[in-house]
Amino acid sequence: MHPKPLGRPPISAGRRRPRRPSRRVRPGLPRRLIRANALMEQGRHAEAAELFVRLTEGARRRGMPVRAAHLAIRASHALLADQRPQQAIEQLDGALRGLVSQGRVHRAAQVASRAAARLREEGFEAEAVQLEEQTQRLRKELDIGDDAWEAPPSPGPGPARGWLPDRCGGCGAPLVPDEVIWHQARSAECPYCGSIVTTR
Repeated sequence: MHPKPLGRPPISAGRRRPRRPSRRVRPGLPRRLIRANALMEQGRHAEAAELFVRLTEGARRRGMPVRAAHLAIRASHALLADQRPQQAIEQLDGALRGLVSQGRVHRAAQVASRAAARLREEGFEAEAVQLEEQTQRLRKELDIGDDAWEAPPSPGPGPARGWLPDRCGGCGAPLVPDEVIWHQARSAECPYCGSIVTTR
């Protein structure tokens, strides 16, 4: 009796190896980002904030200012949920500077406005005023006038772009139409992990 050959049998001409499912997540997606978003969902905001801050610092070291800015925004959300508004403002200041440095002035204006509103909703009126004053100083420092700050963004792919899923399938972050990076009418990039998301 002959012993069975070791290893996989050769693939015959009539039998094809099954295809692996295609991935929409960029290779090397940090597990810590998935973990941080999961912690946010679980209400473990202090742990999530620590991870988001580390991820922000890592993105800056790797020369990814836009990614770092968006991660800093997520860090600010976690810090505010953990009742640490001052630290949230520190993260927001870094996020605004990063966005402006890459020419994303309208996005910076949007972030500043929404953050001030959120601070007020949480009962942090003094901190909301502080953020607004810091933003004004930043605009003066970088010579950003009202026209540039209040200008609408350039038109996106249009109304036929469809509906985004509630969350990114790659990292679990919430997806908002005016925060993702649109590539085509039916596909956008998650601002946190770079995964490509297809609309419905």
